[in-house]
Amino acid sequence: MDFCNDNVDISSTNSSVIALKPKKDNPERVDDFRPISLLNYSLKCITKILSIRLQRVILELVHQN
Repeated sequence: MDFCNDNVDISSTNSSVIALKPKKDNPERVDDFRPISLLNYSLKCITKILSIRLQRVILELVHQN
């Protein structure tokens, strides 16, 4: 409800987090890591929650034709 009432700051939805995942067991150099970007993860969570909630009522909202 806070989101709908504009009480939530959504400026962080346009940001990303970069994590380094090791390519091998004992990484020693920067080349031994693979960067992974977690872009808009929070936005994906919000859209997933909304889609699950929408599935409950979508048949009532959409016309049969």
